[in-house]
Amino acid sequence: MKSPSNAWKNIVGVTFNYLTVLEYKSNGIWLAQCKCGNKTLVKTSKLNNGHTKSCGCIKRFNALKHNGSETSEYHSWSSMKGRCNNPNNPAFVNYGGRGITVCKEWNSFETFLADMGPCPIGYSIERINNNLGYNPQNCIWATPKTQNLNKRSNFIIEYKNKNYPLVTLCKKLNLNYKTVFARLRVLNWSVDKALTVKTNNK
Repeated sequence: MKSPSNAWKNIVGVTFNYLTVLEYKSNGIWLAQCKCGNKTLVKTSKLNNGHTKSCGCIKRFNALKHNGSETSEYHSWSSMKGRCNNPNNPAFVNYGGRGITVCKEWNSFETFLADMGPCPIGYSIERINNNLGYNPQNCIWATPKTQNLNKRSNFIIEYKNKNYPLVTLCKKLNLNYKTVFARLRVLNWSVDKALTVKTNNK
């Protein structure tokens, strides 16, 4: 990683609104990761004065709230409800037919969007635990690769020379399963890092 010159304060690790600074590039430009998962380049001045708050997803999110019916987020929401609530839906047998439900708060697209945030390009909605329903604690935006990995009946990881189902290990260590899953599958953290940094709750 390049080091910023004396003219630029090292702000790696600092969060500005939706952006967390990852690396200094050059000429006062930093690589930052947005809360939505996207990475972007941004100038120091834009971070300091608040001109750049995200990768652009905030503007997109505000636009979605006003006209979301033609978006991927709306399609995900509508398809999710169809799979779980409509017996005539071809996928109902694998969702609503086996007890997979959508939480009542997500009957509203606006609430669903507020909970999930904008969908990164190439991602779609995924349940962390495939035996549980659609709700804010059990859903993330995920790539097809992550979804394929999550289709395994058990997500097993090695910890201190023993194999554990991730959900069991999270309970044992008092860690938030959704957060640890995202660290491993979405952010590609090492197992040690994913389990060492404490989460807020179970």
